[in-house]
Amino acid sequence: MSTRDPGNDPFTPGYGVVPQVFAGRQAEFADFEGVVLRRVAHGTYEPARLLTGDRGMGKTALLKQFEAEGREAGHWVARISAVRGDAALPDLVEAVVDALDEAGVAVRLPRAAKQALKRTTGITVGPTGIAVGDRAPSRSAVARWHKDLTAVLVGAAGLAREAGVALLAMLDEAQNIDRQSMGALFHAFQEAQSTTVTEHHDSGARLRHHLPLAIYVAGLPGLTSLLRAAGTTFGERARHVQLLALSDNDVGEAFTAFAATRGITVDADAGDAFVEVVGGYPYFLHVVGSRVWVAGDGPVITREQVVAGWEAARPTIEAFYEDRLKDITDTQRRYLEAAAALDESDRTSGAIAAALDATTESVGSTQQSLIDTHGLLRRSGRGKVAFTLPGMDRHLRG
Repeated sequence: MSTRDPGNDPFTPGYGVVPQVFAGRQAEFADFEGVVLRRVAHGTYEPARLLTGDRGMGKTALLKQFEAEGREAGHWVARISAVRGDAALPDLVEAVVDALDEAGVAVRLPRAAKQALKRTTGITVGPTGIAVGDRAPSRSAVARWHKDLTAVLVGAAGLAREAGVALLAMLDEAQNIDRQSMGALFHAFQEAQSTTVTEHHDSGARLRHHLPLAIYVAGLPGLTSLLRAAGTTFGERARHVQLLALSDNDVGEAFTAFAATRGITVDADAGDAFVEVVGGYPYFLHVVGSRVWVAGDGPVITREQVVAGWEAARPTIEAFYEDRLKDITDTQRRYLEAAAALDESDRTSGAIAAALDATTESVGSTQQSLIDTHGLLRRSGRGKVAFTLPGMDRHLRG
């Protein structure tokens, strides 16, 4: 008979962890496997993907899963995660070269790409292999970063084309990149993706192919406004994929699947209760799921254990919401509280303003800041807004 204890807990509370069971995101996986990889590998232009979503929505886990699938299919992958104030560009250049080195083709980089590599990272690629030098770039190198990254990406993608594979460049936590570097970085992405190779067909026709370069960029909801402020049109050219809450069906299936990995059954009422408290938020699926797991030790998870798990997880969840609200003003919090007090179907700009005894115009900048700067709200239709974080409205109502 299967039993439960902390040692065999299948849930993994935390950020960026690839779970044993991947809940939902079927559309994103279908796009990656059936559209991006297929089109890019065949020399067809495919816009970069810009993934945005709040913390815990699964951006990092999704990129890691894409990386694993890309590698399994034989493609070359360069994935990095930016830290606050990071330039990111040298790290990405280094990751690209690591991918080429792993494929055994780094030495075949074009001369211009090798020179760019040395300027940005201090790495030298020669006949005997790769040598690491002074990583700190000079001021002249920083001034031409976008040209250098373009040269490396174009050179690497050219080698990928010769090998019949795609080069996947993945950048996570993009909101952390410093403003100056952000413009250079995304300008390089655009130039590299627009580079083409012309072939002469036997019929006499000239065929133009794009390099097999796929780009994924992930960040918090405010990333799009940061891109505009940095003077780059990447956000407009890329295909924006907003990671929102999981469906009830996805949460229920995932909960049952996680339990099944340990031979545990989920009672039907327990499954319904779990779906209700999680609210579609991937992070909470694991936070609450882990607490539910240790709320009992038998082979069946009951509704009572779900309720007990939710109560045990509540302090962590409340602290999580308050952490997301810590940087907003009192005026912005009142706006959110007014929105939370309304039914979801009634959350229009006008209704929220009326609840605050104000005009829509007078609170317009408050709403705009909550959407673009803080990423706590999103537009959900004509004149309507919705909370980005599942359950935030419940938290604000107390």
